Amino acid sequence: MKKILMTGIGDKMGGIESFATIIVEGLHDQYDFSFLAATKQKVARQDYFESIGVSVYHLKNIFGIKNAFTRTERIYEFLKENQFDTIHINATTLNAIYMIKAARKLNINVIYHIHNISPSGYGFFAKSITKFLAAYYRFRMRLFKNVKYIAVSKDAALAVFGKHIQAKVIVNGINTDRFLFNDSVRKSMRKKFNINDDAKVGIVIARLMSIKNHAKILDIVEKGLEKNYFDDFFIIGDGPEKDNIQSRIEGMLPKIKNRIRLCGEREDIPDFLMMSDFMLLTSFSEGLSISVIEAQAAGVVPIVSKGVPAVTNITDKVVFLDINKPDQYWLKKINSVLLDNYDRKKMNKLVQLSQFSSQSFLKAIHTIYGVNDENKN
Repeated sequence: MKKILMTGIGDKMGGIESFATIIVEGLHDQYDFSFLAATKQKVARQDYFESIGVSVYHLKNIFGIKNAFTRTERIYEFLKENQFDTIHINATTLNAIYMIKAARKLNINVIYHIHNISPSGYGFFAKSITKFLAAYYRFRMRLFKNVKYIAVSKDAALAVFGKHIQAKVIVNGINTDRFLFNDSVRKSMRKKFNINDDAKVGIVIARLMSIKNHAKILDIVEKGLEKNYFDDFFIIGDGPEKDNIQSRIEGMLPKIKNRIRLCGEREDIPDFLMMSDFMLLTSFSEGLSISVIEAQAAGVVPIVSKGVPAVTNITDKVVFLDINKPDQYWLKKINSVLLDNYDRKKMNKLVQLSQFSSQSFLKAIHTIYGVNDENKN
C-alpha cells in the first residue's frame, strides 16, 4: 500500500481540512495516509483520523521565516526516516518549495496543490516576502522532475503558479448524500435554537480570517435584522478573527445581537444548512470555496462576492455581487432570494451530477496518486 504524506492540515476546519477529510474517508482503504500538521495543536478531526489509522506528525522548527535556512534539512530527515512514496503538499503559496527539494533528493513523488488565489493567515511582512520570492520559486519549480502541480481552479493556478507552470485543475468534491435536504432535520434544528418554522434564516460558513471579510457580513446582517429582511443569522467557523467578530456583535443593540449566533467550528454543517434559507460569503478572494458547493447541495442559495470563482455556480442559482456595493444593495438581493421558491432536492442532484461530487473528485485524486509509479527517478 502506497504511503501518502499530506501537509498543510491546520487545527481549524477549513477548505484544506475538508478536502483532506473527503480524501481520507474515500481512499484510506487503498492508501496509507499520514498528515504533517501545520500547527502545534491537534489538527482538525485528529481523533477521527487516528481512529482509522492515519498518523499525525508535528514537526518543530520548519514553519515561519526564522526557520528558512534549516527547514529543508529537517524535512529531509523526517521524510528519510518515514519513507513515504508521495508527499501531497497543500498550500496557498509557493513557500513550501523546500519540501519539494527535500522529497526529490529521496526520489519521493510530489504533488504541489494550491488551494487559494492569495495567501491566507499571513501578516503584511510575510505577504511581501512571499510576493517578492514568487518569480524565483516559479523558476525553480520548473526544474524539478516528477512533481505534479494542482490547483482548485484556473484562477488559483494562474495567480500562484503563473503562465509557465502547467497545473492540472482538480476541484474539491463533497459527499452530496450528507447534504440532501430533510425537512425533519430542518424542523429539529429550528426547535433546538427556538426559531419558528416560518422564520427566514441566513448563514455564513467560513474560517474566521480577515480574507473572509466578516466585517462586511456583519454590516449587512446588522441592517438586515434591524429592517426585518430576515430573522436570524448563524456564523459557523473559528479562527483568529473570532474576538473581533464577537466584540462587534456585542456592540449591537440587544434585539439584533440576540439573533446572531456565533456557533464556532461544527461537524454538523449539513444540519445547519438545512435549517437555513440563504448563505452569505463576502470574501476578498477564494481559491474555490467548498462552502458554496455544500450550500447548493443542501438547496441553499449562496449570495457571494465576486472573489468566489464562477465555476462554483453549479445550479445557476449563485448570486455574485461586488463587495463594494452598498449593504442595501446586498439586502435587496437577499430579499429577492427569500421571495423565490427553490427545489432543494433538485439542487442536490445537480451537484451530485457535477465535477464537485465526491465520486468525481476521488477518481481524479486516485489518478494523480497513481502517477509516476513506473519511473521514480
